[in-house]
Amino acid sequence: MIAAIAIILGIAAMILIHELGHFVAARAFGIEVEEFSIGFGPALFKKKKGNTLYKLSAIPLGGYIKMKGEDPDSELTGSPDEFLSRKPHEKILVALAGPLFNVVLAMLLLPLAFSVFGFQTLVPTENVILAKIGEGTPAMEIGLMRGDRILEVNGETAVNDQWTAHKIYSLAGDTITLKIRRETEVFTVITASRKKMSQLDTEYYELGIQFAGEPIIGKLKKSSNAYKSGLRENDRIIEVAGDPVLALSDIFEYAEEGEPVELTVSRNGELFNIPVDTVKESKITQAGKIRPYYTFDISPKIKIERLGLFEGLGASIQEIGMDFTLIYVSLRSIVKDPGQAKNLGGPVAIAYIISKSLKAGFSQYLRWISLISVNLCVVNLLPLIVTDGGLIIIFIFEAVGRRKMNKKEREVFSYIGWGLILFLFAFILFNDITRFF
Repeated sequence: MIAAIAIILGIAAMILIHELGHFVAARAFGIEVEEFSIGFGPALFKKKKGNTLYKLSAIPLGGYIKMKGEDPDSELTGSPDEFLSRKPHEKILVALAGPLFNVVLAMLLLPLAFSVFGFQTLVPTENVILAKIGEGTPAMEIGLMRGDRILEVNGETAVNDQWTAHKIYSLAGDTITLKIRRETEVFTVITASRKKMSQLDTEYYELGIQFAGEPIIGKLKKSSNAYKSGLRENDRIIEVAGDPVLALSDIFEYAEEGEPVELTVSRNGELFNIPVDTVKESKITQAGKIRPYYTFDISPKIKIERLGLFEGLGASIQEIGMDFTLIYVSLRSIVKDPGQAKNLGGPVAIAYIISKSLKAGFSQYLRWISLISVNLCVVNLLPLIVTDGGLIIIFIFEAVGRRKMNKKEREVFSYIGWGLILFLFAFILFNDITRFF
């Protein structure tokens, strides 16, 4: 129930703020707004104030505004309070205000996520131990092994795993000198991270190491299988099914449907063998499918960090910039490889992501709403007749051609736009449905 409410409120907020942008811009130019509705369908409550009828409608998924003189087939008097009677640049700004307000929503929510509610980060681990070495990576080529401990990076002491990760990241492409301890032996290796291309056709540098972290259990809900099985916060996992554990991630490879998995844990100096039941979850695979899998409802030690006001604003601007970059590289990858379009999602995918983000905490929920709102901004700027981008194209045509589109031209543009919209809607709906098969 909570997830359903969160999904409805998230989608409603994104669409409502979009329409509010059109409303504010229209009023600023003196355009009469005849209706402003929160939601769709039959009106549950309505009140007229001035020339505007404000409505609260039955279906709370967004809203709409109706401006005077917005129908191109209606008889216009040329009055300045008619939308289509205004100058082209004014109409463009009214159309543009909706998408821009979606960015404003992200700019309002993200500082709350970063500075008020805070975000989860892993508790740093002092012993920087390697859990995995990637196949064919520089780390494997120089002989690094699981269980190796990094003592120094370029002569500086490896304070903890987070410091070490940031240090190696900052040395992208440069020479990296690592002092390593392997059991009783201490030695030095020289390497460099290697440039690679992601699936989205973006560059990144890879060394090929994954840190172990401490196999210590974080906070557990009393309703979780792990707690009911007898595990407790701060238990250190020593073995899983009789095999030694180096990193908390090791245990998840043993999670399967059926019999409980025995974990050996250390608690206050004592060892306990505890059979732990798995739980069934779901995830979106690289192929874009929603698939079930079995796991343990166990998480590592985490802490909540909150940024200062100005730091939070800076992080918000940076995240919005990253969101636009992600959208751009995603669209570019689809143009280069149309097969990537299988990852496009519609209402089902959005609802799934929002519900999953809520489980990860309210801050994560706000960050996903912000990302989807930025996506909504971009989608609405696409040059299709039923989007704001389509209206902007029409008004640019008016400004450049110094005349309005005639009825036949509007019909051709409308047919093309609706054809593309229906194709896109059908394709996304197909993607959403086939995610489950």
